[in-house]
Amino acid sequence: MQPSKSKKSGILVLGAIGILAPLVSTIFYAWFTSWVSNELLFEFLINFRTILFGVIALIVGYFAVKGMLNTLDENAKKSDAIGVQRTLRWFPEIFIGLSLVLATVGPFFIMKGMEVEERMVVPMLLLSASSTLLNSLFIVILLSRKVEGRVSSVPVQQDKSITSFFFKFGFVVTLGAIGLAGLFITSTYMMAYIDMEAGSLSVVGITEKMAVIGLTTVGQLIIPIMALSKNISSQLNEIKTVTMHFAKGNLNATIENKSRSEIGLLAAALNNMADRLKTIVASIKSNSQIISQSSKVLADSSKIISKGAMQQSASSEEVVASVETMAETIQRNAENAQSADKLSKESFQQILKSYDIIKGTLEGMHKIDENIDFISEIVSQTNMLALNASVEAARAGEYGKGFAVVAQEVRKLAERSSGSAQIINEIAEGNVKLSEESAQQMDVVVPNIEKTTKIASEIATQSMEQKNTVEEITSAMQELNDIIQSNASVSEEITAEADTLKQASLELNKSMNFFKLHS
Repeated sequence: MQPSKSKKSGILVLGAIGILAPLVSTIFYAWFTSWVSNELLFEFLINFRTILFGVIALIVGYFAVKGMLNTLDENAKKSDAIGVQRTLRWFPEIFIGLSLVLATVGPFFIMKGMEVEERMVVPMLLLSASSTLLNSLFIVILLSRKVEGRVSSVPVQQDKSITSFFFKFGFVVTLGAIGLAGLFITSTYMMAYIDMEAGSLSVVGITEKMAVIGLTTVGQLIIPIMALSKNISSQLNEIKTVTMHFAKGNLNATIENKSRSEIGLLAAALNNMADRLKTIVASIKSNSQIISQSSKVLADSSKIISKGAMQQSASSEEVVASVETMAETIQRNAENAQSADKLSKESFQQILKSYDIIKGTLEGMHKIDENIDFISEIVSQTNMLALNASVEAARAGEYGKGFAVVAQEVRKLAERSSGSAQIINEIAEGNVKLSEESAQQMDVVVPNIEKTTKIASEIATQSMEQKNTVEEITSAMQELNDIIQSNASVSEEITAEADTLKQASLELNKSMNFFKLHS
């Protein structure tokens, strides 16, 4: 922040007055103690050296204060808080030191030009130095406050170059006490010396003048002390007022103190703390609202999840029941498949035995057919023999009749045997044909039955595998049902915790509403 010219000119004028004030005060005390007569006082005032020194003092004071202000302005433009604080830190010592130099050099320079008595020089220099110490304090305090106001926009930094209030207060009291003591002692010496030189030491007159000087000098000391104390008290009261606002939750209050002292540091720290608290409280309020909304959403979601979990649990229980029913059915099917497999294997064995019997029967029929052919051949030969016997019996005549009858019977028997053999042969051929067809059918059926048996065995095996798989599915569904029920229980717990969290966030938000973040 660039200070106004009027404010800067006011500081320069005050600095010039502060440089001239000790000189005027010295002349006054010298005249009041009769160390300087009226004629000599008039000569002091119109002396060229007095006017020249006054002009030089004004110029020196003007440029000294201006140089300090220019340094402050440059540091302020660069936001060099440490540079600002160091300049302010050494300003009182520099100003008072410059005032002391001018207060001692000036009177010496003036008195040398006026050719005053040597006895007057040293007391005048002591009086001037004491008066400078006493009169400069109030000017220094005023200048310090005005100069600090010019750089109020520059933030205060924690640094050893901070001007300590304890140091400033001790500085004022110490220099004031030295100036007061020096002024009192020097004035007493001057008045006593003048009276003794006149040959009439007036204790009453000296006492009266010392009372006036004492009151004046004490006033000069008390005024800066009171001004400094009031400054400290007002700053502390401002801090107290703002901290009471903080205690009531109003974080919008701000301490306007820009002092470069411990109190200024305290004010800056409290302002920073309030800003941090405002940020933290605003963040907590925002987060508590987010938590409240999130907890509500979480509670609603948990309720939906819990409801869905309960429905899933019911559905999974139905699925488990269905799977168990299916498992029982598959178990029965597996048992039936095993029974069918066993029966098919037994039937296959019986069919194989029947096949072997058919084959044996077919072989027997072939043998019967062979024997029938043999019998037919015997019958044919018997018939031929009977025919031959009949012919021979006919030739024998009467002797051969009996033999002819026998031959006739044999031939008839041979014919009947031939007919029976023919019938047996036809039956045997029919049986052989049927047996061959049965054997052919068995050749087709046996592989099919074997395949059927194999398929039945595979079905039984697969049924057992299905049974095991269904048992695993049943176990998995049971575990899933347990998990779903556990999830439902957890969802209910989450819902309860979400409600608790929501309530806690509402309580937190209610607590945070104690703080006022906006004016």
